[in-house]
Amino acid sequence: MPIRSASENLAQGIAQAHQWSLSNNMFLNDSKTVILNVAFSERLSINDPADSATFLGLTTDKTLTFSEHTTTGASKRNSWLHLMRQLRQMGMNSESLLTFYKTNAKAVTSYAAPAWFWFTIVNNKRKLESIQRTPTRIILPETDSYTTRLNKLSLPTVSGFLFDVFASHLSKIAEDPSHPLFNRVTFNTFRTSSRRAAKFYPGKCGMETYSKTFFRFYESF
Repeated sequence: MPIRSASENLAQGIAQAHQWSLSNNMFLNDSKTVILNVAFSERLSINDPADSATFLGLTTDKTLTFSEHTTTGASKRNSWLHLMRQLRQMGMNSESLLTFYKTNAKAVTSYAAPAWFWFTIVNNKRKLESIQRTPTRIILPETDSYTTRLNKLSLPTVSGFLFDVFASHLSKIAEDPSHPLFNRVTFNTFRTSSRRAAKFYPGKCGMETYSKTFFRFYESF
């Protein structure tokens, strides 16, 4: 029997999922159902795959750069920046503006961060950092230096903030044996060594792509 193509295998899987949904009184929305081939080569033969797909607010592209997700987040945060400027003109003080930024605009940046931040390319990380410059300038318009504004506002860099989001999420997994990812977290038993002082110890990794995933980030945590 000849080996079926990836397209045929995928088509069969979709048909089975469609049949399951019908049997359970659930209906697939054709306009929101796409094929996304996540791969770093063209060896897989899939007809007409999508370039990206959005699920629960996270936009994933076929090469996992998350450029579209970063751009979308930046666009959403720009609307909050417009409100911040208006609030500043209405007389809101710096402390209140900072609270507004943390609870609204900054929340957009951190959404689902453990799933995408360490995958995204360097240019996207720089873009995220540059976007934070504007709200800090709105809050402290008299301060020229971005670094000085961060210090005065006790704000971390975007990379530092998202690292803390990662660390917090990882710690919750490590403390919850019922979590489905609990067995993927390995505690470092060599902490007596200064060279292995991290709390968690990552497994060996033979692929650069895997080295950027959630379970590899904690090598320095």
